Amino acid sequence: MSVFDIELIKIAAMDNKIECLESMASMFADKGFISDFDHFLELIMDRENTMSTGLGRNIGIPHARSRSIDELKCAVYILDNMIDFDSLDEEGVDLVFMFAIPEENKKEYMRALGAVSGFVANKENHDRLKQCNTVEAIFDLLKEVKI
Repeated sequence: MSVFDIELIKIAAMDNKIECLESMASMFADKGFISDFDHFLELIMDRENTMSTGLGRNIGIPHARSRSIDELKCAVYILDNMIDFDSLDEEGVDLVFMFAIPEENKKEYMRALGAVSGFVANKENHDRLKQCNTVEAIFDLLKEVKI
């Protein structure tokens, strides 16, 4: 099982953080990966209001754990533009990885989060992702993430 699914990858332009988070959460719901969109989005927004998931280096990793999720999945947006994400380094974000986590899942999620954040923190990998111009190319590149 992979946390990545080609149906959860998108190259897009977003106006702001809220639009991005809502769009990503909608994608999870539209593809059937979450059963309660409103609850999931509320959890995502609560987490962001507590502390931004903008890690720095132009990377955001929003996440939520919910009973409405059956399987750990990660949606990926490669943004054509930078958006303000209230990041720790006060820089914009252009790579966003949103995790939908089953409520009882902690160990596998922590392993996946560490693998993804380690992969994209590498400038070469960040640049390679930004150079992808198709969803298929992004999906193929993400196969290098060892979870």
